[in-house]
Amino acid sequence: MKAEAILIHRPHRQRRASRAIFGLLTLVAWIAWVSLWLPLITALAWWFGLHTSYVELFQRDHTAGWGQLLYLLWLALGCALVISSWSAYNWKRFHKLDRRRGRPPASMTAMAQLLSVDHVSAIELRSSNRIVLTFADDGSVSHIPGPAAADPSLEGSR
Repeated sequence: MKAEAILIHRPHRQRRASRAIFGLLTLVAWIAWVSLWLPLITALAWWFGLHTSYVELFQRDHTAGWGQLLYLLWLALGCALVISSWSAYNWKRFHKLDRRRGRPPASMTAMAQLLSVDHVSAIELRSSNRIVLTFADDGSVSHIPGPAAADPSLEGSR
């Protein structure tokens, strides 16, 4: 018999149910093989864990641990105090301040000058709900009037 005729070299010729059964049997065999090693692995891990626990709890000197723990607690308390103080200072200073309230809007001329657009574009920019701006490489802004600026299909996307 030729090697090419053996089924293992042509698994596509095997029926799907047969491949599924062989795959399941292979999985069961691997699980059985691993389960034979699990008690030994568990015993080694248990022994190593007990040994490590004994060394950490009874053989090492832990007298400096309390001082380090208290140092960390004082450090955390100091950080919390600094952050709370800064937060209270900012709240006390800025909680009643609204920098936008009570200021008159910029004039059309000032707005047009700052955006480097003409007066008509400035009026359109201020009055429209949606605008399209393009920024040139030199930093100047230009307004492109067109269908994208007045597209009613985008009205719900605000």
